[in-house]
Amino acid sequence: MTSTGGKLARNSFWMISVQVFGRALTLLFSLYAASALGVEKFGIYGYAMAIVTLMAAFADFGANTYQIRQTAVLSRDDERKRLLTGSLILRTGFGILGLITLIVLAQILGRDETTTWLILLLGAGMFFNNISSSFTQTLIGLESFKLYGLIAIFSQTINIGAACLLIYSGFELLGIGYAYSGWGLLSFFIIAAVFIRKHYSPAPFVSREGVLKFLRGAFPIGLTVILVSLYYKSDYIILGHFRDAAEVGFYNAAYVIVNAMIFIPATLSTTVLPRLSYLSEHDKINLEIIYQRIFKYLFFAGFGLGFGTLAVSSDLIASIYPGEFAASYQALDILIWALALIFINSMQGNMLVALGRQKLLAYITGAAAFVNIGLNLLVIPRYGMQGAAFTTVLAEITAGASCLYILRNYNGVVNILPIAIRTLVAGISMYVLLQIAGDVSLFLRIPSGIVIYFSALYAIRGLNKADFQTLREIFKHGR
Repeated sequence: MTSTGGKLARNSFWMISVQVFGRALTLLFSLYAASALGVEKFGIYGYAMAIVTLMAAFADFGANTYQIRQTAVLSRDDERKRLLTGSLILRTGFGILGLITLIVLAQILGRDETTTWLILLLGAGMFFNNISSSFTQTLIGLESFKLYGLIAIFSQTINIGAACLLIYSGFELLGIGYAYSGWGLLSFFIIAAVFIRKHYSPAPFVSREGVLKFLRGAFPIGLTVILVSLYYKSDYIILGHFRDAAEVGFYNAAYVIVNAMIFIPATLSTTVLPRLSYLSEHDKINLEIIYQRIFKYLFFAGFGLGFGTLAVSSDLIASIYPGEFAASYQALDILIWALALIFINSMQGNMLVALGRQKLLAYITGAAAFVNIGLNLLVIPRYGMQGAAFTTVLAEITAGASCLYILRNYNGVVNILPIAIRTLVAGISMYVLLQIAGDVSLFLRIPSGIVIYFSALYAIRGLNKADFQTLREIFKHGR
């Protein structure tokens, strides 16, 4: 059991390292691109990426998750080779269909020739990256996390480094597209060569039934992936269609900050998923206790972040973006509450997975996506980026309320009122004090706000010694 715990720790280290490195690198690139391109071109970049991300979700169609699981389950190399070949065939086929769709969309949604070409170049990069995922996701399934981590970090560094160099050299928006498509093609051959040398080659032949079996297995996951992409990217596309590029740029700048912080709840929720999955089968009583306590912790953390960001949003935008992005705080002030809800919703979603209720999670995601898209079409033409941000919050409320309603049958009813009252008291205290200290450096106000908030929670008995004991139990290795 000790060796298993050590292996899990090493695997977690590489996966978390890749996520932290990728988030940090993407944030730095976004800040550089915003400064170098200006608000309008940065808006065009966000608009084009949203369109291409939807195509990428279609091209993947659940293959990543399904391939990881099946690679881990299969024991014979010949079966794994056929699985790899089936993945390459399906990804290529769906990728070609996605590219054809993207060509049509680029002609319809492209604002000008530059936007059209950017969409196509980014789409080509996504196509090659998706095919490369046949190899990288197999590495995860084989638990070759170190090699996966090194490949991912190397690839992200070259891709973003090349994009920065081309922007600096005067290629501007198209430089990002050239870097993405060029490195996507080159990295496919590099990743394939490394994988084949370290593990095995794809099977030279796979039956039609084998390909169809892969498709059937990936299909439910693929629908969820597409719904999630629609959920998170429809606002960009609709905003870009009805409003000017500058407003998309303001919105994109705010979203960059939110996306950088989404890593926190995603990592925390994923870390406890194995423990929750085990308890769901062996210890229902402790499952309920731990779920309700983690819910409380994430509620405190998410909404504390909301109050803190609200207090410093305009200064935060001014400190990391050029002056022309000043209006971005108007979107950030609303979007930060969507992030607060994501803190608890990510936990609830993983709880449904731990309980084996993935289909219910897909239905909830679909309902939230429907709310998001429908309201975006209604409010964005009139209210712009603030309307888009507001509908994102409403969609998260829809998802969170649905999860909460369903989970009451498995983990008891979470008594939100005392949690919310304590959060409100501590949050308002922090907000007021940060406003009073408005002339103090932002880099002093942020850590001071964190100390004030959690000190207030401890003082009003929001947190106690039992909570810290629970955290130790959750994160300890083994069972």
